Amino acid sequence: MTYFLLNATKAKAELRIGIKKMKVKWLGKTDFLVLTNNKIYDVISIESGWYRIIDDSGDDYLYPPDMFEIVEEDK
Repeated sequence: MTYFLLNATKAKAELRIGIKKMKVKWLGKTDFLVLTNNKIYDVISIESGWYRIIDDSGDDYLYPPDMFEIVEEDK
């Protein structure tokens, strides 16, 4: 899988204005130690339009938003 591109130490976070917390559900296939189908993840930031998520490996990476469904947004 090639979705994860940048680790947090290499990118500056750009937070969405007015959104304090967002949860999303992964719609893609399960990939061991990466992402699990239908699992809900916390978005810790949005950078250049991509979601920074702590995946199943315990590390945070950027993923394209079109592979997720927003399930909760706290304003």
